[in-house]
Amino acid sequence: MKSILIAALLTAAVGLADSWNGKLVDQSCMERQQSGGASTQPDQQNACAPSRTTTVFGVEMADGRVLRLDSTGNAKAAEMMHNVTGPKQVMVTVTGTQNGKTLRVETIEMQQ
Repeated sequence: MKSILIAALLTAAVGLADSWNGKLVDQSCMERQQSGGASTQPDQQNACAPSRTTTVFGVEMADGRVLRLDSTGNAKAAEMMHNVTGPKQVMVTVTGTQNGKTLRVETIEMQQ
């Protein structure tokens, strides 16, 4: 009986997950820009691009909103960045749930 209940709860939790597509960014850089009153210009594609040393990530949506990744998402994004050379635009798909301006990440995948 317990296994049926656990399976039902896991299925319900997965059913609540959403997905977001956007550009992976260095969240600390984005916050510094916002606090300084600067805004990213459209021609600066690699502004706040993450690198292998980035520890705090966000996802910038097409509409300009930036959603911060939770600690699990930060760890997964940092691991993913070890396969990326140099600062460049990295497009991702994130699945999970949104809690305010933070994404509670289940999965994060680089778009091809």
